[in-house]
Amino acid sequence: LTGGPSTLSLLIFRLTDGAFLANPIGDILTATYGDAPLDVAYYTAHAALAAGEMLLPAIALLVAACLCTASALLLLFTGGRALHSRLCLDFTVFSALYGATAPFLAVFLSYFDSDTLVLSYFDSDTLFSSTRVHFTVEGLLIAAVLLCLLPLVARHVCRLAHGDALYVSYLARITGRWLGKTPLRVLALLLALVAACLPLVFVFFSFKGEATLLSRFIEELFVAGGDLEMLVGGLSGGNPLVAVTAFSCLSVLIFLPLLVLFSFFALLSAFRILFGSAARMKTKPKCRARLARTGNALRRPLWLMLFSLLLVRGFAFFVLLRGGALQIHLADATIGQTLSAFYWLMLFLKVLFPVSFTGVVLLASVFFSAFVAGNLARAYVRLNEA
Repeated sequence: LTGGPSTLSLLIFRLTDGAFLANPIGDILTATYGDAPLDVAYYTAHAALAAGEMLLPAIALLVAACLCTASALLLLFTGGRALHSRLCLDFTVFSALYGATAPFLAVFLSYFDSDTLVLSYFDSDTLFSSTRVHFTVEGLLIAAVLLCLLPLVARHVCRLAHGDALYVSYLARITGRWLGKTPLRVLALLLALVAACLPLVFVFFSFKGEATLLSRFIEELFVAGGDLEMLVGGLSGGNPLVAVTAFSCLSVLIFLPLLVLFSFFALLSAFRILFGSAARMKTKPKCRARLARTGNALRRPLWLMLFSLLLVRGFAFFVLLRGGALQIHLADATIGQTLSAFYWLMLFLKVLFPVSFTGVVLLASVFFSAFVAGNLARAYVRLNEA
């Protein structure tokens, strides 16, 4: 959807304002955007592949769909016996992992020009427009379901195929045999330290002139009472936009202490690799179990950041939807207008609570470092057991 973020903000304001209760959605759209048809583009897979600006995101999503379908058919037609093969097991876990991250990868790839593969689309109008991928609620739910199911599936898959719950990917096993125990341990430690320290960058450093999380936290401590009154007043007085703004300011008071706490536990897990010698793992089974769970501890700050963003957006979506005016508009709207209003509201929340390109790169780096460090730590455990 093109037209600029200010026009979309005006549309959402009118849809949630009680003064426009008597006006249908179509009339509000005409008053906001004029008589010209809205510049809205809906892409099928074929159309996305044909459009240059959508090529890379479309490929990322289509590859994920093909991999997940192939692994599902493999398990279906073999009755699960394919999991006894290490190669099929790795393929299944990789397909699920890639499928869960594909919507986020599509957003990341939409920052790149499809022809030159260089960064582009940094002006505000283009960031808002259809040349950027804003994946919908369906893609978000698919990613969330796969991310929640993947650890449980991997654990049960390993027990079914190999008799224990310690899964080590093929690349990590090869790396462990090639490097040996000591270099493998050092590499896992370095990557674990990177994964544990990168989330703290948001606390102490700012990007594009934005305030750091620490400065926002300190400022919010002095005005928390006023923001809380705004939140309660907005919820009770039928002013959802005020309530959403107040909640977004208050959320840093909860988020920052949790981020520091989870990062501290991630650092402890990184140092457990340093002190997790073969003799210590042999005499203390808890040491082996903690090393095997290194990746989980390293990923907790990442999940906290992602779920906090989704929580703020979800709360804002619920408040705007239950504010009264928008609900009455949707009750009288057609199916097409209702779906369009839902997607416009989601796009408005993404503009209101944006994620910068630097933030996406840092989050991806945390995920990659934590995933590789966790696999190498488990490979180190298996080498000592062997």
